[in-house]
Amino acid sequence: MHLETARLILYPMSASQLRQAMRDLPGVVQSFGAHMEPPRFWEAWKRRKVYRAKRAWIEHSPGAWLLTTSWLIVRKSDRMLMGEAGFKGPPSEYDAVEIGYGINEAHRGQGIMTEAVGALCDFAFMQKKHKAALITAFTKPANIASHRVLEKNGFARVSAGGGLWKWTKHKEEAP
Repeated sequence: MHLETARLILYPMSASQLRQAMRDLPGVVQSFGAHMEPPRFWEAWKRRKVYRAKRAWIEHSPGAWLLTTSWLIVRKSDRMLMGEAGFKGPPSEYDAVEIGYGINEAHRGQGIMTEAVGALCDFAFMQKKHKAALITAFTKPANIASHRVLEKNGFARVSAGGGLWKWTKHKEEAP
């Protein structure tokens, strides 16, 4: 299972791949036929924390694993890992999910994350069993690049507080 856009392929990691990625992310990336630049230490530390949480969500809601895992964002043209994105847990009782994402600094400003976030939002809204009717995101006020990604994908800023801005996107109902 994967998602495709014009320039990208998004691969979801299974629970076992998340476990492996905690110690060997390049090996997991290679299992998808892709390659990556070496991760920096702080990125690896932060990534392990995120993967541990995602594995717990998958164990708690195995049927919703595609809405709880990390998706690797790979550029089609050269099979380079650009970044990751995903939802921070299964849909809530209000059918809401929170999206998070990150991209390698060298690949920013090319519309890659806008494209990937759009694909993941479309995917979440299409789910039937573990449906999402609302997607939220939180950004720091100074993170202009993330603001643009969200705005281009139809998110609206709805509040600010605690040093963060909250953004929402509602599922459009069919006419």
